[in-house]
Amino acid sequence: MLTSMAVMPAKAEETVMPLNASRIDSEKLPSGNLIYLGTASANVKEEDAVYSFPIYREGDLSEEASVTIHSLDLTAIYGEDYVILDDNAEKTGDGVSILERYATAEADTDETSDNISEENTDIENYSEFDSEMAQQFADEVVPDAMAGIEYSSSTTVTFAPGENEKTVKFKILDDKKRRHRRFFFYFW
Repeated sequence: MLTSMAVMPAKAEETVMPLNASRIDSEKLPSGNLIYLGTASANVKEEDAVYSFPIYREGDLSEEASVTIHSLDLTAIYGEDYVILDDNAEKTGDGVSILERYATAEADTDETSDNISEENTDIENYSEFDSEMAQQFADEVVPDAMAGIEYSSSTTVTFAPGENEKTVKFKILDDKKRRHRRFFFYFW
């Protein structure tokens, strides 16, 4: 009996392109325990590429801490235009972008939130924005502003005791369609 066996090369690791990031000076941060994204925004090409951005942790690092990161499809679609490269990532949206929802009148555009007053946005330095203010903002303003918005995906990032930085990777999927720019963003 004649047999042959071909050895398939292992799949090469994709090159990860880190997005420009910056860590905020601790003197400019509110006091307390914080987790924040190190990249505010980025423009990337649609070319089947893998990108990464850091998540920073400040404050008491003696215990484990977790944060759930969500994506929101403005014009891009999770799973069609991009994916999070994390075993815990899951698609949570319905595959309809906010722009598409708005254009087809599926979005309820009559309800807007006026919870952020001018006096609440007059902060010159983040150090004036303390933990109590941040918690109040998170408890009162964010839920109203985000009511009814369906996240596109989510993943939970866990920091071990002592860890102060993690990296989230995402892949831009080149679907070979010519179109205008596609937008999505990450937040928690």
